[in-house]
Amino acid sequence: MTDAEAQRTCPICGAPLSTTDTMWCESCRNIYPWPLLKATMNNWTFYAKLTTGELIRFPEASITGDWVTLKAPTILSSGSALGLREAMLGRGLVVQINQIAWCVDEDS
Repeated sequence: MTDAEAQRTCPICGAPLSTTDTMWCESCRNIYPWPLLKATMNNWTFYAKLTTGELIRFPEASITGDWVTLKAPTILSSGSALGLREAMLGRGLVVQINQIAWCVDEDS
């Protein structure tokens, strides 16, 4: 392993990456769904369904521990009375990872 390879770390948790062909560590790949990981690196169209019923479209995300920020979200449908359609979402929608029922990218 070269010095450059040894310095590569997971952008989510900072753990060293063991191979040059992975973007995220094995632990993060086991915890976070692939589309969420991809959303931290690419600006694309992603969708997530929350356990409270909301279907959300977002172009990118950031992950910090158990929390995910869905950036520039658009609420496509709401299954709850939380009033998220009326909420100010300019800084993103921050949800716990266990509140995401499923997620997908537009290519899937």
